[in-house]
Amino acid sequence: GGGSARGVGQHPGVDEQALGRCLDCYVRAAGAHTRWSGLVTGALVLVFLPFADLLESLPRATLGGVVVAAVIGLVRPRKLVALARRSAADGLVAGTTFVATLALAPRVDRAVLLGVAVALGTQLWARRQTATDQAG
Repeated sequence: GGGSARGVGQHPGVDEQALGRCLDCYVRAAGAHTRWSGLVTGALVLVFLPFADLLESLPRATLGGVVVAAVIGLVRPRKLVALARRSAADGLVAGTTFVATLALAPRVDRAVLLGVAVALGTQLWARRQTATDQAG
């Protein structure tokens, strides 16, 4: 069958990547801003992973609520609007990626790839416009 967003399958009822992202959000919410925060997050995931089976009995809605609560502070609509006002191309990339992330969940990887494709497209379009302006 097709690929799965889950880890290597040691804990079939638990999305190990979501657990890692959730812990990363908590570490960053605590004030972490350096690369060391990634190391701390990795260590926390390794510490909590043996207990991941305990989460299997929880309803998915409960686990989803935990992830939403952890991530909600990362969403900053004002910054997205400011970015779109500063640069229409950057706003297009950010907006497309944001909407695609919501629409394609749980396949966030596809949304990121779409965002990368839109970013490449806007850069190619900008270079073409610059080359056309210089030639004409």
